[in-house]
Amino acid sequence: VAVTPKLTLEANADYVRFDDTSSLTALRAGRSVSAQVGGEVNAGITYRPFLNEQVIVFAGAAVFVPGQGIKDLFGSDEPVYKALVRVLLTF
Repeated sequence: VAVTPKLTLEANADYVRFDDTSSLTALRAGRSVSAQVGGEVNAGITYRPFLNEQVIVFAGAAVFVPGQGIKDLFGSDEPVYKALVRVLLTF
């Protein structure tokens, strides 16, 4: 969503599943792995203070909520959080 010419907001939601878990089952010595990987929700803000591509500031955050497949593989189903700030300077 373009809020102003200088400011853009974006958001995204994803759901991920394995199509075929047979290779993962083989790696785990025959123990089954669920096809459900999990879901992620993220959002970010892009700011272009000079209305060009020379200075771009992006700030965003995301949360990944693991499904049963991640718990089967790694033993944990705790959510994973990420936040970032990126500054792009072009000469």
